[in-house]
Amino acid sequence: MLTQYTSYDEIRAALGVAEEEIPDDVLSLPKYELELGFELDELAPDADPTLNAHFLTLIDSVATPSPSVDQTRYVSIMKVYATYSVARQLLKTLPMFAPQGIRDAKTGVDRIADPYAQTLAGVASFYEQMRTRLLAAYLELFPSATVEADVEFVPLLATGLASDPVTGT
Repeated sequence: MLTQYTSYDEIRAALGVAEEEIPDDVLSLPKYELELGFELDELAPDADPTLNAHFLTLIDSVATPSPSVDQTRYVSIMKVYATYSVARQLLKTLPMFAPQGIRDAKTGVDRIADPYAQTLAGVASFYEQMRTRLLAAYLELFPSATVEADVEFVPLLATGLASDPVTGT
């Protein structure tokens, strides 16, 4: 269940929307938990136990009086990561549920083309930070684990010619 990872209110808070805009019955759809699970499996495909399986085991032990600092840190980071992972999934439909204005006379809603542009950038940025922290916390618990390496983007640059090939100058 998605509520093992995060709460619906935390997901809405990450997006800056109210319960009326994204109700609990939408967030309780299995799609969001399944996509989170797929994402976690891809982060450390060869890990044993997987990030997901290890988290589900640890949430019970963190409730006991003697979890390690690393275990507590891992569970906390996983919960925040899950929040932003689901929020990131919801960003695809943000224009559908983000109203520009709501009128009360005969009820109407206006939508804008790019609502919450800063929210889009903020959620994406914080998601990447939490992804890095999650993998680091996992490697603290399992130093021999293999995790997905970040792919470095190298931009290609185009420059003008130093000389004109026609005139030779």
